[in-house]
Amino acid sequence: MTSSIRPLFWPGLFLFFFTHNFLAAQNLIKNPGFEVYYTCPDDGGQLMGYVKYWKSYFSTTDYFNLCGYYPPFVAQSAMPRTGSGMAGARWLIMTDPIPLREYLHGELIDPLRPNNDYYLEFYVHLSNYSILIDQYSAHFSQNPITDIPPDGILYLEPHVQNQNGILPAREWVRISGCFTAAGEERYITLGNFVSNEETDTLNPVPIPGIPIQRHYALIDDVALYSLSSLIPSDTAILEGESLAFNTSLPLSYRLNGEALLGGQFAPDSAGLYAIEVALEPCGAIGSFQVEVYTCEALGKDYEPFLSDTSVCLEEGWQLVFPRTDTYNYRINGQLATENVFAPADTGYYEILVELPGCIVLDTIRILALDCTISDEAPDCFFIPSAFSPNGDGRNDYFRLYGPCQVQEVEARIFGRWGGLLFESTDPGFRWDGTAGGKAVSNGLYVYAIRLVFVGEDKRVYEREEKGAVVLLR
Repeated sequence: MTSSIRPLFWPGLFLFFFTHNFLAAQNLIKNPGFEVYYTCPDDGGQLMGYVKYWKSYFSTTDYFNLCGYYPPFVAQSAMPRTGSGMAGARWLIMTDPIPLREYLHGELIDPLRPNNDYYLEFYVHLSNYSILIDQYSAHFSQNPITDIPPDGILYLEPHVQNQNGILPAREWVRISGCFTAAGEERYITLGNFVSNEETDTLNPVPIPGIPIQRHYALIDDVALYSLSSLIPSDTAILEGESLAFNTSLPLSYRLNGEALLGGQFAPDSAGLYAIEVALEPCGAIGSFQVEVYTCEALGKDYEPFLSDTSVCLEEGWQLVFPRTDTYNYRINGQLATENVFAPADTGYYEILVELPGCIVLDTIRILALDCTISDEAPDCFFIPSAFSPNGDGRNDYFRLYGPCQVQEVEARIFGRWGGLLFESTDPGFRWDGTAGGKAVSNGLYVYAIRLVFVGEDKRVYEREEKGAVVLLR
């Protein structure tokens, strides 16, 4: 037979809570810091054959790594900005009839999506004995650019270009910008894409006897991000908590026009906040919302989805907890380590729902049962043979007594001529000795009761009782 025992239905919660430190967006450049190599560079220092995912198809771009080849002229100029590796390339030479430029070609993790906006940054540092220039550019293409340019210069349209004029000589400088992708670009090329005449130059303080006629750049930490990935997702926090946003990139955050210093958001009251995001030098790139909740409000939002219940083991019942990375669940006092609760044995299970740093939200009590119906029902019910509905508070109703938990009931009471006076499917039914709103007379009345109940052994039983009860006022 089918009982009224129902598994707990727990729909998804409205709120999404996170751990309050926003994950960094994915850098789409492979080996962005030149740290991954096939073998540590030897005395030659050439990039080709050593560093992974970067090429110099028709030039002799260099690879420097503190693990091996790191010549004095490089060491005197700069250490890698991060890590132990970096590249070096000649981006201008004034003395040869042919410019002899060097370019750096890299691969992307994924192709760029059509009409999507992206942010690129890379860092350059002038080496010693180099002329200063203004031309630092990046170009994206669907295919690698392998053809040797006839005059040594790749005249490419820059997607990102230095906008700050001639750069200083003795520090790492960020080149950055935003652009819209045509779609399916898979490769990046870094270099100087204009002629010598179009390149602005500046000679540093001249060294006697050493004419400076070239520019040699050190390159490190190339990064490419989709703009949408730099905007935090909508989230919610508890009152008294704070959020820290990404500040490793030139991102800034504003609330009601006021800058959030250090990328920190510490609201002083509950409510819904809209935070604007800007990226230098690209301007505003979007916004997101933060909902600040009190513990009490969170409990009210959670409460409708919780209820005590009974379950049948043989039905393979299980409960999947929502968002176990945020909420804690304790089963009979033990912290739940998985997001699935499947009772292994009959008995009561108390599930405590809590949010770290907040009040206990609710407690669910689940009774796990052996729902196999047995004919050998235990005697755990008492059906009275008489009752007195006179309003004195003693034995005023005809009802069931006993410790066992009723799951289903069908109760009927008949008069002396067989007419139906009362019926109920309520496990807690009570007959007050009336029919049709009027009190019936004293006398003998017949009952028929069918029960499905849980015994003290946590098994489910079915039982039918027929008999008579005396009504005396």
